[in-house]
Amino acid sequence: MQQPQDELRRDLTVVRKHVWFIAAVFVGAIVVALTAGLAFGVSGQATASVEVRVTAVEPVFGLKSVAPSLDAYQDLAESPQVVDRVRQKLGPASGGEDLLARVEVKGSRAPATSVAALGSTRVGTVSITAQGDSPQEAADLANAWAEALAAEAANLRADPKLMAGLQEQVNLAQQRLEGESGLDSSSGGGQELEEVRQELASKREDRAELSTAAANVDQAVDFLRAVQKGSPPPSLAEVRLALAGFLGGGQDEGLLQATSVDELLGGLELRQQLQSGALTSLSQQVDSLATREQSLESQAADRKAALANYEDAVRSLQAAELAAQLTDVGAKVEERAAASSQGLAWLARLAAGAALGLVVGVVGAFVLETVGPLRRYLRREGGPGV
Repeated sequence: MQQPQDELRRDLTVVRKHVWFIAAVFVGAIVVALTAGLAFGVSGQATASVEVRVTAVEPVFGLKSVAPSLDAYQDLAESPQVVDRVRQKLGPASGGEDLLARVEVKGSRAPATSVAALGSTRVGTVSITAQGDSPQEAADLANAWAEALAAEAANLRADPKLMAGLQEQVNLAQQRLEGESGLDSSSGGGQELEEVRQELASKREDRAELSTAAANVDQAVDFLRAVQKGSPPPSLAEVRLALAGFLGGGQDEGLLQATSVDELLGGLELRQQLQSGALTSLSQQVDSLATREQSLESQAADRKAALANYEDAVRSLQAAELAAQLTDVGAKVEERAAASSQGLAWLARLAAGAALGLVVGVVGAFVLETVGPLRRYLRREGGPGV
């Protein structure tokens, strides 16, 4: 027991002997701490959080839920409209620098909780961590940001990317519809098709009548050629009567004026040639109109398909918009940021400086106590030159 007491007594003696050195180091450390605090200030960091609760209704037409995901609210927290709200709230205190660079946004999800057969409720938390030149400035920025996000989040009822994709589908379908119709979606492309169909039916009737007449003339020509070869030849009146039967029973002007079988044959052969040319022309017109009808029917089918595609896209967008209107979004500041006390920060600096100064002073005292005898010993052993 005597040895530890002697050691303690010796240590206290060393401390009393170098008390002024220890005090000087102690005061110097406090002065350094105060100087550093004045030079660098007390920076701050604060975090506020916003709870977002989304109760969504599942849309029809096979769409997935249009309710925003937590990522959408995280993106919203970094959007220009939220930054503008923060600037308006803080005013000149917001400064002219980029506020977004002083903020970090994070999100955390909770599992979806079913609340009805047609929908579910999802809850997420968006945390905003702000940096500032002081704890109070950081807390003000974090709280202003959380309030701005809560105000904007209440208006975000549908996923922006999904709605933009649906709108793009409508735009593309409308462009296709306008391209198919030639002008726009309201052009009357069916009127021309109806006119072509009517004209084609008329031309086909004319061709059928002309074909029948041409066939009768062919029979009459064959009959006259047989008469020329026959013996004895029938009378001209009998030939005219037979031709009237071939040609439909009417009294043709050419038949009445002809004075011989040869004249009758020549007239009918000329008529045969004219009918053949007319029949060829009519067939060409029918073929052309039939081709045009097929082209218009193909265009009409394409327009119909484009119109169906456009209507489907519009219905999908309208269903998503309706689902968005029925989506309930609740956003509130769940936890506000609190500024740490400036006084406590200064006390922490002073306490750290004082502790460091005290430790360094005591250690330095024992070092001096050790170095002093060592130097005296070296002088004795080495002589005056040491």
